[in-house]
Amino acid sequence: MIDDKPNVPQFYDNNTRRFLRLGQNQQTRNIHQPLWADDAKTLKEAVSWSNKLVLNECRHVEASSPEGPLQVLDLGCGVGSSLFYLGEALRDRASLTGISNSPVQVELAQEFQKSEVGGEHCRFLLGDFLNLPTLPPIKLAYAIEAFLHAQDAARFFDEVAKTLAAGGRLVLIDDFLTERGESSDLPRQQLEWLADFRSGWLAGSLIGEHKARELAANSGLRFVASENLTPLMRLERPRDRIIGLLRTVAAPQMRRSTYFRALNGGYAKQQCLKHGLVEYRRIVFEA
Repeated sequence: MIDDKPNVPQFYDNNTRRFLRLGQNQQTRNIHQPLWADDAKTLKEAVSWSNKLVLNECRHVEASSPEGPLQVLDLGCGVGSSLFYLGEALRDRASLTGISNSPVQVELAQEFQKSEVGGEHCRFLLGDFLNLPTLPPIKLAYAIEAFLHAQDAARFFDEVAKTLAAGGRLVLIDDFLTERGESSDLPRQQLEWLADFRSGWLAGSLIGEHKARELAANSGLRFVASENLTPLMRLERPRDRIIGLLRTVAAPQMRRSTYFRALNGGYAKQQCLKHGLVEYRRIVFEA
């Protein structure tokens, strides 16, 4: 049966196991974008680089507010890879909570935590980050490649702001439109890439950084820092060349399957990054 209107939980319920099996996660169970910083010498280090950036923010907050434990919230936690990374580094100095709206992801995360170092400091909840449950005051909240799935970006910031402790931080690592990408005066091919990215990745909040900063400010969050991580990405992947060839002969068919729609969306994302329509950024806010 073809689902013409998949939602985010269905998307990840259908695709998470495929992403883990076929993706470049090097047994880290990390399905995030590899980032080839100078210190990332191996693929395993590259796929964990975004986690390292979050860990740096955890340490900053911990140093400025040492009374513990450090309450950390992963907004869109996937199968728990980022929390396990933080749990191993922070151990009993932190209490780590992950929220996913995919039952499959929560089930896998709870299974994986039994064998992960630091997993005992993690808990995983099935829920929606647009309607967060009651939580202790959070010192560090983050979303890696999850914010763009929000169907209401303003609601996302409102919910996070309500749960952050004073001085707590929110870290977003995700794709944001550039000024060029926000223009309606683009070649047809580039408009198609943006449309396929939004459709294939269910990117309801693919917005510009300036808009994210405006919405965060409306929710009482102060902008702290922004960094363009796109130069750390390798955009000429062999798989994208293969998908590009498939698109030339089977694009309509690819858009009818949730998995191939995701592949098509991933290819379109790479083209958007390559042509300056989108940037992969780290943005930090503080309550």
